[in-house]
Amino acid sequence: MVQVVYSLSTALVLLPLFVSNLVYAQTSETGEKEFSQEIVVTAQKREQSLQDVPLTVNAFTADRIEDARITEVEDISLLTPGLEFGAGAGRQIGFYSIRGINSGTLGTSGVVTYVDGFTLGNNFTVPNVRLFDLERIEVLKGPQATLYGRNALGGVISYISKKPSSEFEGKFEGSIGNYNAVSVSGVIGGPLVEDVLKAQVGIAFRDRDGYFDNSATGKANFNSERDIDYRATLDYTPLESDFSATLTVNHNVTRDDAGASAYSPRDFSVLSVADVGNGLIDLEAYDRELEYNNPGFLDRDITTVVLNMDYSFGDLVINSITGYGHISIDNEIDVDRGLDRSPFVDPLFASERERRDVYSQELRLTSNSQGRFQWLIGGYAFFETFDRVATLNGGPLDASINDVTNLAAFANVSYEVVDGLTIGAGLRYDYTEIENRDDIFAISRELNEDELLPKFFISYEPSRELTFFASASKGFKSGGFNPIGSGDSVFLPEFVWHYEAGLKGRLNFGGIRYSVSYYHIDWSDQQLTQFDIITGFFTNAGESSIRGVEAEIFAEPIDGLELFSGVSWIDGKFNRFELNPTNGLLGFGISADLSGNKIPYTPKISLSGSAQYTMAVTDDFEAKLRADARFTGKRELHFTGVLSQPAYALVNLYAGLENENYQIGFFADNVFDEKFHSLGELVPSIGPILGTGDPLTYGVRASARF
Repeated sequence: MVQVVYSLSTALVLLPLFVSNLVYAQTSETGEKEFSQEIVVTAQKREQSLQDVPLTVNAFTADRIEDARITEVEDISLLTPGLEFGAGAGRQIGFYSIRGINSGTLGTSGVVTYVDGFTLGNNFTVPNVRLFDLERIEVLKGPQATLYGRNALGGVISYISKKPSSEFEGKFEGSIGNYNAVSVSGVIGGPLVEDVLKAQVGIAFRDRDGYFDNSATGKANFNSERDIDYRATLDYTPLESDFSATLTVNHNVTRDDAGASAYSPRDFSVLSVADVGNGLIDLEAYDRELEYNNPGFLDRDITTVVLNMDYSFGDLVINSITGYGHISIDNEIDVDRGLDRSPFVDPLFASERERRDVYSQELRLTSNSQGRFQWLIGGYAFFETFDRVATLNGGPLDASINDVTNLAAFANVSYEVVDGLTIGAGLRYDYTEIENRDDIFAISRELNEDELLPKFFISYEPSRELTFFASASKGFKSGGFNPIGSGDSVFLPEFVWHYEAGLKGRLNFGGIRYSVSYYHIDWSDQQLTQFDIITGFFTNAGESSIRGVEAEIFAEPIDGLELFSGVSWIDGKFNRFELNPTNGLLGFGISADLSGNKIPYTPKISLSGSAQYTMAVTDDFEAKLRADARFTGKRELHFTGVLSQPAYALVNLYAGLENENYQIGFFADNVFDEKFHSLGELVPSIGPILGTGDPLTYGVRASARF
C-alpha cells in the first residue's frame, strides 16, 4: 500500500512539471495565458506582491483555503514544503517545524503564530485550534526576528481574517462524515453605516467521535472532540479620511472527552532507551486501542481581541496593533495507562489548570512613497502572566506563576541602488524579563536577557517576471526556568543564523509561478524537552546545522485546471550534543553523547502536490475535482534516535458540483488509511508516547452564499 500511495503522490507532485512543458510547446506560438490573480502579502509589514518579497513565503488565498478545505494546521503542512506539524496527547500538544527548526513537545514555539498581527506567544496547545473565516494565510520561512520578535527563529505563520464587505452578504456551510462527524458554520455581514461602518459575525461548530477505543472501560471511539468558534468584526473608515480601524474578537471553545489520546506500546515493564532502540518494542503498532482507567478530559477556552488602526498622512503611514488574549485550560490525564502499559501504581492520574493573559502593543511608522528608499521603524511591548497548577493523584505537583515582559525597538530599510537591484537591512533590539514564583517551594527567580537581531538582504529583478534574492538573519529564542527539582534550574536561550539564496519567477504561458531556494542554518544551544517520571523540563544541545533545498511550481495551463507541486530536501544533525548527569537522559542522570544524531522532525525528503479541475456540466453548475497529496520521508521523532517514523504518504480527494451561490461535494481524507505517527516522546511513567495521525475520514459537505 505504501508503494501505491507513494507512486500516486509522486505522480501528482510531478504532474505540473510535465504539463508546463506541454503548455509551453502549445502556447509559445498561440499566445500567452495571464495569471488569474496577483497575490498580495504583508510578510514585511507592508503590502507587496508575492513576487517582490525577498524571502520564501507560502501564501494561501481565500479561494485556495476553501478549495483545499484548510481548517487546521495539518492541512497547511500538506501543501507547504519544509513545514511539519506534530500533535499528540489528544489536542494538548501541537507544534510546528519549519526547515527543521522546532521546539519539541513542550518547548516555547520557534515558529510564532499571528492572527491579524497579534500573537498569544508560546503556548504549545494553541496550534491545535481550528481555523475559521480566513482571507489569507502566510507562511514565512526562516528567522523573522527583526519584524516579528525574539521567538520567531524558525518562521512565522500569519492568519489574516476576512473583513466585512461593503455589501450585505453571508455564507453557510455544513458537512457530515464518518465517526459521527458534524460541522456547521455561518458568517453574515455588511454595512451598518454606508461607506463608514461595516460589521461581520460568524459562528462555527464541529463535533466528532474519537479514533481510539478504551479497553479499560469498554467504550469505543471514546476520545471525542468538540469545538465552537465565535467571531465578530467591526471595520470603521470615516468618509474623506485617511484613518481606518478594524476590531476583531475571537472566542474558541474546545471540549474533548479524553485528556490525552496518544498511543503507548503495551510491551514494556520499565522504561529503557536500549529496549526502545533495539526493537523490543514495536513502534509501528497502530491498534488504536488505549487503556485508561480515568479517561480524563480537556477543556480549553481562548479569547482574543485585536484592534488594528492605520493613519496615512503625506508619504507616511502610522500602524497600531493593540491585542489582548486569554487562555484557560483544564485537563486531566491517566498517567499509568492501565496495568498492561506501565510499571507504576494503578490508578495514577494528573490534572492541570492553566491561565494565561497576554497584552501587547505594536506601533510602526512606515514610508509610503514610490521612491528608491523605503523604511520602517517601530516599537513593541508584550506582557504575559502565566499561572499553572498541576497535581498528581490530587497532591500538589507544580504551582508556579510566570510574568514575562518583552520590549523591543526595530527598524527595516531598503534602497534600490539601480533599477531592479535592491539592498536592505533590519535590526531589532529585544529585551526580555521573566519572573518565576513557585508557591510549593516558596522560591522566586528572575531572568533578564537582551539581544540585537540583525538581518541583511539583497534582491535583483531583471524583469517583473524574475527575482533573485539572498539573505542572512539571526534568530533568538529566550531561555527560562525549569520546574524545581527537574533538570538544570535555568535553560539557556537558543540562537540561529539563517543563510538563504533563491529565485522566484512567473511565466505567462501556462500561468506558471515557481521558486527555488537553498538555505544553511547554524543552530546553537537548541532547547529540547525531557521528562523525569512525569514532569517535563528543558535542556540545551550544543551545536547543530541544517542545510536544505526547496522548490515549488504552480501552473494554470488551461482554463479550469490548477496544478501545484513542491519538494523539500533537508539534512539536519547535532554537531555537538553531550548530556551530562545533571540534566541527563530522561532525568535519570544518564550521560550520553548524541553528537551526529538527526534533528527530530526533519524528513530528508518530502513532496507535496495538488491538482484541481473545474469544468461546466450544465448551464448553471460546474463540476470540481481535486486531489492533494504529501509524501513524507523517514524522520526521527526524538533526539535520542530511538523513535522514528518510516516514510508514508497521504492523499485527499474531493468531487463536487458548484455555482456562484451553492456547492455540494464528497470528500475523503487519507483515502488509503495510511497509519503514521506525527509525534514521539519518552516519559518514564508512561513509556514511548506516539501521537497517531488521523485515519481515513470521508463525508459530504455543502454550502450556500448570498
